Amino acid sequence: LPRIAVLISPNLRDRNISFISIWNPTFLSILLEIFDKRQKELIMDIERGTLSSNLKLENGLRKKLEIYLKKDKKRAYEISRIVVEQHQAKSLYELLLPQLQMISCWTDAHANDYLYTIRDLFPHVEIQGKGLIATEGIISFPLFGEKAPILAINSHFYEFISITTGEIKLAHELIQHQKYGVVITTGGGLYRYQLHDLVEVVGFKEQAPLLKFIGKQDHISDLFGEKINALTVADIFKKLLEKHRIHSTFYMLAPQNQDKKTFYTIYLQSQKKYPKKSLIRFRDDFEKELRKNFHYDYCRKIHQLYHLQLFSIEADAYTVYIKTHREHNYKVGNIKPLVLGKDFAWSKKFRGGFVE
Repeated sequence: LPRIAVLISPNLRDRNISFISIWNPTFLSILLEIFDKRQKELIMDIERGTLSSNLKLENGLRKKLEIYLKKDKKRAYEISRIVVEQHQAKSLYELLLPQLQMISCWTDAHANDYLYTIRDLFPHVEIQGKGLIATEGIISFPLFGEKAPILAINSHFYEFISITTGEIKLAHELIQHQKYGVVITTGGGLYRYQLHDLVEVVGFKEQAPLLKFIGKQDHISDLFGEKINALTVADIFKKLLEKHRIHSTFYMLAPQNQDKKTFYTIYLQSQKKYPKKSLIRFRDDFEKELRKNFHYDYCRKIHQLYHLQLFSIEADAYTVYIKTHREHNYKVGNIKPLVLGKDFAWSKKFRGGFVE
């Protein structure tokens, strides 16, 4: 991740930044974590108008970036002073960016579980969700003072499939607290395209529905016919983390192969160390919830799948998660925290061990 440090220096140079737009809420915390580790180096770059030689950059890219960098001893001194005085009441980063008014990022579905990463860093800054933005078109956008983004009624023609009845509804027929799959028809010729995005109607602004993004309907793990859905997994995590009073900083379910056996594993990093018995009870309750799914239960009965396991992550879960996706050519800002993974090798990547 060292190359990402290139993004930090230009932004810290300007104390007048008032708006930050990112996709993943964890991306900003990753940038600031790099600042924590490279403070002196980055401050020196600002003072000298340079990019550190420790940053692995192609020569052509380095020259293009350095054209826009200017020496700023005054700003470098200001940052150094603030870092020393971080014992003050305000957040360190709010002191570094005193004009920052708003951060725009994903706030719904699994991304909501990671909002604390920027709320802790910017406790007095407004955090606004982006709404539902698909490659195929805009579905909703945020409004100040509303509890969810509003349907972009002037952008496209929308239809909604009820997940309870299967009926197709138009925007004016939607019912509050009901969940729907989104179908879009665009002026560009895309006709009745199912996005497989699930939304919940949480209210109305005049007659336009306010829509909360719940997750992807088609995110399924299906190795042997078990048909585990990410939405179901998210609900189980939410229910059981609360029941067992486990405060997690990262969680995910993913398949695992070991000793010629296939099973699912809970990957869990928590804010504090929990007793082994507590984690085992959490794991066993999770297994009971999964077995309410007929298909998963059948795979368990005929030993296509073996008992659910729990892998306790010691530290740096999300950093490892980001690094692994980067190795597969994902752009950092586009990497989404997923509650249901499909990679088999996570136990070899995270630092920690199975709880037995």
